[in-house]
Amino acid sequence: MSELQPWRTLARRLTFRTRRIAIYTETVELPDGRVVDDYEQFDMASFVIMLVQTRDGGILCERQYKHGIRRVCLTLPGGHIEEGEEPLAAAQRELLEETGYTATNWRDLGSFRTHANQGGATVTYFHATDAVPVQAPHSGDLEEMRIEVLPLPRLLEAVAAGEFQVVADLGGMLLALLPHIRD
Repeated sequence: MSELQPWRTLARRLTFRTRRIAIYTETVELPDGRVVDDYEQFDMASFVIMLVQTRDGGILCERQYKHGIRRVCLTLPGGHIEEGEEPLAAAQRELLEETGYTATNWRDLGSFRTHANQGGATVTYFHATDAVPVQAPHSGDLEEMRIEVLPLPRLLEAVAAGEFQVVADLGGMLLALLPHIRD
């Protein structure tokens, strides 16, 4: 069997841009020589998501309306990485702004793209422990939310019941909790 080869990008042009998304149309050459003139790609702002555990093991969640899915659901804390900001600094800032908590221990779980074929955004996941409340939340965003601290069994029930609707949150849970699930 032959080695799989990447596609070659022959041309790339910006077709649409706002402050949160850029769409490109590429001309790509496949390994077999075929050329595709209209392969769309999109870039979005990078963001962080974190699974945060309080000192007693509860997991911080946010119940809020998400306009992309047009419903109220549970999410993990997270947010956009500002220009020039490191992912860990963004995670710590977002945690404090959104929940009013800080955490002592942080573990980087890796960075991933949100869409395999069209690109999307880069999400960096963190697992934080020993979280404690230090102030009232004040995200300043369009978000209105309620902070909920769930024990692990209740978190898993919420996942099974469809209370979490954003796949990026589920990825963060899997990365953070996989060692616990195996036990």
